[in-house]
Amino acid sequence: MLEDSRTFTIKDLDVQQLKKHVDARKNVVTAIGKFGGQFPNSDGEYTFNTSYWSGVMVVKAGMSASDAVNDAFTANGGLYTLGCRYTSFMILLEGIATTDKAAFDSALKANGQSAIFSQAFGAKLLIGKDVQKGGENPTLKNWVPGDKGYIEGYRARGLDAGENIIYMGGGQFWGAPPYQGNLLQMMNHVKGFSNGKASENGQRIFPGSGLDKVE
Repeated sequence: MLEDSRTFTIKDLDVQQLKKHVDARKNVVTAIGKFGGQFPNSDGEYTFNTSYWSGVMVVKAGMSASDAVNDAFTANGGLYTLGCRYTSFMILLEGIATTDKAAFDSALKANGQSAIFSQAFGAKLLIGKDVQKGGENPTLKNWVPGDKGYIEGYRARGLDAGENIIYMGGGQFWGAPPYQGNLLQMMNHVKGFSNGKASENGQRIFPGSGLDKVE
């Protein structure tokens, strides 16, 4: 984080808040290996466990937001069919909820109407702060473990439009359906299903746990 072009300001400059932020990022990486969902065969073919969810990323009214998210990381994972965008958000949310369940459920209200990741941005549990685009030849500069990013393909929409990725540390990245590899391998993976096109767009989304602001 100290070598990144972003400036991360910790709440109250408190060491415990710094620890919370680092723990959230670690828990995001841990959550990758626990997600049990499937990748759809076509765009828009999404399924959620209807015991917890009333729609795509929308938690049923009266349910616990953290319990709904965690459900996809249990033996019920097979009830979920998600593309890389929603899977990557679920992984980030699981990491944040694991770090501080009480704060997660206090900030995110299960109302059966609004997408939980949209609420998370509003509550600053998720933060987006883009960096310089890596383009066709990206490097590991400005990647912190627990960062979600995006590799653009040849078109704007659809399952072959590109790949949402999460940096796991040690030069390794995750992407759905699932796929793991270094940055060059991830770029080649996208080229393989997206008409030979791949460009890292500088998008970064990450846990807001323990942070005051990011510049």
